[in-house]
Amino acid sequence: MFDLTKIYYPTYIIGIPKATKCIYIPADVDLGLRDYSGKELNILKLYKLKRITDSVLEGYYVNDRLYFFDALPLKDFESNKCTIAYQDRRSLLRSILNDRLADYNTFTEAYTELVYYPGEIKAIYSKCVINGYRGCLIRSRYNMYSWGRFSDDNFELIPEINK
Repeated sequence: MFDLTKIYYPTYIIGIPKATKCIYIPADVDLGLRDYSGKELNILKLYKLKRITDSVLEGYYVNDRLYFFDALPLKDFESNKCTIAYQDRRSLLRSILNDRLADYNTFTEAYTELVYYPGEIKAIYSKCVINGYRGCLIRSRYNMYSWGRFSDDNFELIPEINK
């Protein structure tokens, strides 16, 4: 297991469902919502995502439902330079979900907890795995978006790699 004492607390822990990780890029009109291999994901209410023209959304897709855990301004995504920390991106995500999408049967925030101590991460991680999640993501409140890179404050806890 990773050294959880190296994390800057408080931090967020996000449940990873057994699902396809996906990204919505509004500038990518042809694909819109896709998995990380580039394959288009067809969902019945994809047209509602088209309302989001200024943000990239990242999450998981399972059974025609999207569980988002991150949002990034499109201009930051296009320039590969993040200008807002995770806690502010999370506020952006909540605003998008509540004010612009407002369809909680299709679009929702991924299960997320704010934790203050390493023991809380272990307990939530165990709870997630017992409840059928694939694992957990750790996101520091102050972490900037990193394109495919993990650090001490930005990584995944997955049972198969932590034995």
